[in-house]
Amino acid sequence: MAVPYSRARDFARAGYAALVTDEGAVGGVTRQLGNFSFTRVFQAGHEVPAYQPAAAHAIFRRAIFDRDVATGLLPVRDDLATVGPRDSWHIRNEPPARPPRPRCYVLAPETCPPEVWARVRAGEVRVKDYFVVEDDGGGGGDDDDDDDDGGEDDDDDDDNRDDDDGEGEDDNNDGEEPVSEL
Repeated sequence: MAVPYSRARDFARAGYAALVTDEGAVGGVTRQLGNFSFTRVFQAGHEVPAYQPAAAHAIFRRAIFDRDVATGLLPVRDDLATVGPRDSWHIRNEPPARPPRPRCYVLAPETCPPEVWARVRAGEVRVKDYFVVEDDGGGGGDDDDDDDDGGEDDDDDDDNRDDDDGEGEDDNNDGEEPVSEL
C-alpha cells in the first residue's frame, strides 16, 4: 500500500476477491478500486505469463476492456471495489503430494548419484536433452513407473517408446518430449 495514490485509503479498505479464470479456476486474488488493482497470482513468480498463462491472459484482457479484474463480469466504474478479506496472508500454497524425484543432469554430475554417474560414464544409460531418461541399474532416470503396484513395471508403455529402429531418433521423429495437458 506504499503507492502514492489519491485514493490509497479507499483502496486499502477494498478486500481481496478470487481471481476466476475463464475456465472457472481460481488463479489468485485481486484487490481493486476503480481501475486501480493489485493481483496476487498463485503458483507464479515474477514472469506470471510463464507460470500461469490463463490467469495472465484474463488479467490483461479484463484490464484492456475495462472489466473488473477478479471476474471480468462487471464494468469498471470509479465506485467499483472488491469485497473480501483485507489481506491474503492466510492463503498458502498446497505442498506437493510428494516431492519430485531428482533427475540426473549429465552436464552437472553432482546431480547424479555416484552409481548412476558411473553408468553414465560407462555408456550404460540413455540420455536425452542431457538428462538420464533410462537407467536399468535403478535411480536417476525417468523410466521408473509412479504407480504403486508393488514394483512391477508396466511394460506396455516401455514397449511403445523403446522400439529402436536403429536411427537413434524417437518414434515420433520430432525429438520432443511428450507434453502433458494442464
